[in-house]
Amino acid sequence: MGKIKNLYTGLAGELSVRAEFVLLGWNVAVPEIDTGTDTFVIDDENDKSERVQVKTTFINNSSRGWSCGVNFKRSKLRPGLYDVDYAIFALRDEQNNEWKAHIVFKIDDLYSTVMEAGYDIFENDKNLRIPIRYSTKENTYYIKSVDISSKIDDWSHWPKIDH
Repeated sequence: MGKIKNLYTGLAGELSVRAEFVLLGWNVAVPEIDTGTDTFVIDDENDKSERVQVKTTFINNSSRGWSCGVNFKRSKLRPGLYDVDYAIFALRDEQNNEWKAHIVFKIDDLYSTVMEAGYDIFENDKNLRIPIRYSTKENTYYIKSVDISSKIDDWSHWPKIDH
């Protein structure tokens, strides 16, 4: 994928995540300077915000389901060094022209999942390629052998607000 297409794809993923928050009644803001946070989700009534990083990727379809990978900086997964509260993976099916899923992780849950899957986040500071797959037969989503199905389109941390 070319650099320009990556920029468009990344923005499309960010916009799809912002749209979900807005449909739930939450306010969103985009930081002027990109330091890793793609979106602020704002609780206007309590004057609080949470930082969200969005990673967007295309899935590869197969007869058994699909797979994809998301790059994440190892240093951003280390406890005490988090600079976002949530990581959301926006998965796009280009073949069928649809969003397949949004995988919603509280950042410390992503850390635990990556560690359980056997990745060494302390090895170096290079990007970690996190493989994600969906098994049609089992109707289950995985990072390696760790079941992450409960994270699929799980917006429960942000209950619907009626204005």
